[in-house]
Amino acid sequence: PIWYEGRRTWASIQSTSRTLLRTLSFSLPLPSSSNAHQIAAIHELCSLVCAFPYATMQSLRDRPGVSHPQLRALLPPALVEAMETGPSNTLRNTLDSPLASKALPESNPFALPSTLGTPSSLPLAVIRALHLRLNVLHALPMAVTSSHASVSTVIDGPTWGSCLGGLKEYTDQLTA
Repeated sequence: PIWYEGRRTWASIQSTSRTLLRTLSFSLPLPSSSNAHQIAAIHELCSLVCAFPYATMQSLRDRPGVSHPQLRALLPPALVEAMETGPSNTLRNTLDSPLASKALPESNPFALPSTLGTPSSLPLAVIRALHLRLNVLHALPMAVTSSHASVSTVIDGPTWGSCLGGLKEYTDQLTA
């Protein structure tokens, strides 16, 4: 039956969300060792992971947009505004965050591109926002506490790869 496939896909979305959050919670630095911009970006990243199931649910119920209060609370305000105003804004304006705008100089090759298109589907916009946030945190050097330690990034390579695998699963679940 079709309802069984839907239940299986929904269970997969829940499992992927839990796995992503678990991976991030075990690998991200403690708030005491991060600056305010990193803490805000980490909070936004985790909120976006939580927002994906809500965005998918609203889309499947044929209620696209950000009218659901729980979904609105999880999304960055700029993304909410862009989804409400339609495709006139670029995704860069939608996804600007304190971390992306202040921690990375424009000359950085990992800085967010100025034109990435417009959000047409909220679940896909959430996946894109997650991907950009992961890339920023993977490229951003973390403050080193000891003089002998090598410079590391906020999200290390294996964690970044695992999270990108989770985003691929999200994309696969949307097309299932």
